[in-house]
Amino acid sequence: MVFTRLLILFLLWHGTDTAGANALEPPALEIMLDEPLQVTIAGQPASLAFVVGTVDHLILNDPLVQRLGPLLGSSRKADMFLDSKSKVDGKRSGAMLEIAGLRREQQLYWFPGQSVRPLDGSIGIMAVPHQLVRLQTGSPGAPLALRMPLAGDVDSTAYGLVNVADAQLAVTLNPSIRTSVPLIASTTGFDLASVMQGRFEGEPWDVVVMPGVRHTVRRLVLDTPLQLGRLSFGALAARFDAAQARRSGPKPRGKPLVVLTLSRTQFDEQGCSSLVVDKQQMSMALHCTGPGSLSHAKVAGAASAPAEASPSNSSQTLVATHQLEGLAAVPLPGVPGPAMAPDGFINLQVDQSVHVTIAGIPVELALNTGDLPGILLNEVAAMRLELGGRAQQSAITYGGRKITETNVARETVVAMERAAATNIIWLGGYNQEQFSGSIELSSLPHDRLRLRLSPEEPDARPVRLKLSLPRPKSARGTTELPGIARFEVNAGLQKRWQLPLVSKSLAADLARVLGGRLEGRPWLETLGYRLRRPVRRLVLAKPLVIGPLSFKVVAVQTGGTPDASNRLGRGQDVLPDADSDPDELVVTGKIAGGSTGRWLNLSRIQLAEQRCTSLAIDKPAMIWELMCRGPA
Repeated sequence: MVFTRLLILFLLWHGTDTAGANALEPPALEIMLDEPLQVTIAGQPASLAFVVGTVDHLILNDPLVQRLGPLLGSSRKADMFLDSKSKVDGKRSGAMLEIAGLRREQQLYWFPGQSVRPLDGSIGIMAVPHQLVRLQTGSPGAPLALRMPLAGDVDSTAYGLVNVADAQLAVTLNPSIRTSVPLIASTTGFDLASVMQGRFEGEPWDVVVMPGVRHTVRRLVLDTPLQLGRLSFGALAARFDAAQARRSGPKPRGKPLVVLTLSRTQFDEQGCSSLVVDKQQMSMALHCTGPGSLSHAKVAGAASAPAEASPSNSSQTLVATHQLEGLAAVPLPGVPGPAMAPDGFINLQVDQSVHVTIAGIPVELALNTGDLPGILLNEVAAMRLELGGRAQQSAITYGGRKITETNVARETVVAMERAAATNIIWLGGYNQEQFSGSIELSSLPHDRLRLRLSPEEPDARPVRLKLSLPRPKSARGTTELPGIARFEVNAGLQKRWQLPLVSKSLAADLARVLGGRLEGRPWLETLGYRLRRPVRRLVLAKPLVIGPLSFKVVAVQTGGTPDASNRLGRGQDVLPDADSDPDELVVTGKIAGGSTGRWLNLSRIQLAEQRCTSLAIDKPAMIWELMCRGPA
């Protein structure tokens, strides 16, 4: 079941330890199964059922839609197809959703005359604004039973990926149903028996998998039990009504996808206590005692990342400044400016939101640093502002391949009593920013801005690291070290990389000047919007020291080709020459790209480890300043 024009986007993750602490873990949503989730929608309280394994979108029942009324604004057509057989007429709109202290403007759906969901509606894992979700299904304490790469998105549901024979198993949970054995279905044209060898027994029966969707299944007794970590299953309920079509249909291209759905019965039988989904690390974990010992069982392997082009030399800038003439930042007549510190800086808090107006309409944004300049809106917010008619089309490509399309509009933005023409960017289907979107620190229309990262201690003596801004509207500093050419230093406040990330060309310089070696297996790191690339630990013989900052270990982007991976596994050097970093991120259309290709990216974790208290930019003086005490 999918919404029109919506596509399941599977992102693969390489399960490995990134050798980092769980410091500064993102806010987690913890909820007990079967308990209602208390939320506010457009400022009005509501009780939602928390669903898993169906459709994760925020879906409302008619009574709540009628109660919200004009607070929802204009709506658009959004039909839903049930199992490719029947269509339900629906509508969608946007509203600010608040759950457990986090707010995000996002899409919501309703289907007039189809109020079949419990409470006021339902919401799933991928639709809540939290990056970490813990669904408790029983008493805590069960060990980790299975960790899988996370796939799926808000248009579908959360899946975990496992490689089984010549197919890929997408494992999900649907606790709203009870079946004696797990449900399994495959893509059209794929013979399920080629992977799950066994025999059918008994008569077919019908299973209601969600309101309006009924499947005919038959018991498939496996020749060898399916072992997934601690979980073991000797029989499955296979889709029976489409079996002949699958045998005679066209063969699927690529590795076929087989969907395995665990019901509430399997969770009880397997002694499961929790499901943990980490959207940032792209992992799904089940904590269960399991039915028995694993000593003689064959365990299916976790899906690994496909061979990809090696990472970009510009992960921090996906879309560069829009090349249009616009207004400079000007104070509004008759409106007092924000309070300034004695040194002329405007002080901001790292987690505060900023209230702005875009084209005269109020919008609440999160503060961000180190990503694309301007404002990144959730798509639903761009729809509310009706920016589509004034947007220019663009695309983001990497290694010659298009990653995604993007839209850019140039609008007058009023922020903190000043107005300026600012780039407004949004991606189709992207609604993952907190509030209605985010604004890059340097895009605020003031000359001197200071971001407080942590409280200042009375006796602390932080060291001032002053670097040059490469351009006025930038939240990155540039520096150079003996034997190491100029590179950018970026503080990504919304990122949580466990190690500092360095570009390949900078890593080559570090290895040459400071000495070092690559260690451990590569893992996938989220670098930017819809961009995940393999990285590997580079242990330096001498620490990298930049003012008060000191790093003994960094993560370097590595080659993603099979040949590079093989050389990496043999311990051979795959770092490029310092002047050769061929992989580039290119933005097409009327958006100019631009990057040095040499960078050091720090996340919020490194800023905390280095005991940094503030980040400031002085646009007229072209100064980027970081105040830190250095590692303890």
